Order: sequence, then C-alpha cells, then structure tokens
Amino acid sequence: LGAQVAIINDGSSQLAYLGAGASAGGGVQVTRALSLSVIATANRDFDLDAKGASAGAVAAGAAVAQLSLTGDTIAYIGDYARIGGGDATHPGVGSITVAATSSLTTSNDVLAVAGGIGAGEGNLASVSVSDKVESWIGNHATVYAGGAVAVTAKITPRISTHALGVAAGGLAVGVSQTEVDFTPTVIAGLGDPGNLSEATPSDAAAGYVTV
Repeated sequence: LGAQVAIINDGSSQLAYLGAGASAGGGVQVTRALSLSVIATANRDFDLDAKGASAGAVAAGAAVAQLSLTGDTIAYIGDYARIGGGDATHPGVGSITVAATSSLTTSNDVLAVAGGIGAGEGNLASVSVSDKVESWIGNHATVYAGGAVAVTAKITPRISTHALGVAAGGLAVGVSQTEVDFTPTVIAGLGDPGNLSEATPSDAAAGYVTV
C-alpha cells in the first residue's frame, strides 16, 4: 500500500498600508478624517487527514499530514506620512488604528492501520508556523489625532495534531510522531522594524497612544 500524504504550504501575504515617501513632503497626507484605519487580517483554517489501512502480507506506506505556514500579515503607515492637520490644536483626524491580525486554526490527523504479515512505515503529523505579523507607523511620520492612536499586532493559534498507528498479527507499524514548530515574528511599534537605523522620534499628538 502506498503512502497517504496531505501537504499544504501557505506563503500568502495580506498587506494594508499608506505608502512611504523618500523625503519630507513625499509621504502620504491625510488632512481630515473622522477616523483612519489601516487593517490587515488573515484567517486561515486547515483540516488535513492522511489515513490508510492494509491487510495480508503487504507493506503499509507512511501516513503524513504536513502544514507549513509562512508569508506576511502587515499593516503600516509609511515613512514621512503626514496624518492630521497643521498642529495639535487642529488635529483634523479623529482616532487612528493600525492593526495586523492573524488567526490560525489547524487540525492534522494521521492514522495507519495494518493487519497480517509485513511492515508499516511511521506516521507523522507536523505543523510549522514562521510567518510575520507586524504593524507600525513609519520613520519621520507626523501624526496629529484628536482621539486614540492604536498600533497592534496579534496572532491567535489553535493547533491540533494527532498521529496514531495500529498493528495486528505479525505486522509492525513504525513510530507515530507529531511535531509543532511555532516561531512567528510579531511586532507592533513606532518606526519601521525593517529600517530601525533611520528611526527618529516622530512629531505626534493624540488623546492617547497604544502600541
């Protein structure tokens, strides 16, 4: 019996941004708005199943369910942006939200059942998460807000893995193994995290700031 394999490699990206400028006056300008929201959201739901059975004098192949998640969920206001009016007394813009949110739900199940005389391969259920979830207000940006300024990044994982091997008679099933590698990058801040050497204090005024 051949192997039962379910493999997903997801490297998709979700981006929401106000573009960066190269110098003062070159960035995006938003002078008036009741509120400003720059939000990137990823909702991923995976269900992987790899199940097989064999009987008699045959060999059962491996059962493998493998998920690899990379990619980016990024929201930002770019370098040299000017948000709001001319000064703190006349902000022109209400609240400001810059948010990156990633939600992951995955269920990986592998099952190999073998009976008779022979040998079964091992079973593997694995999940690897190494994506980026980032939000920021860029370098040299000027922000005047009459309300709150919130810059947030969040990842919410719900990961379930199961690997089961069942043998009967003179047949042996190999090792059943589960692996979870969860190493995302989650950043929320003032200043472009990819160019911190250029980060400078921005001119900002707001009801309050949350990062």
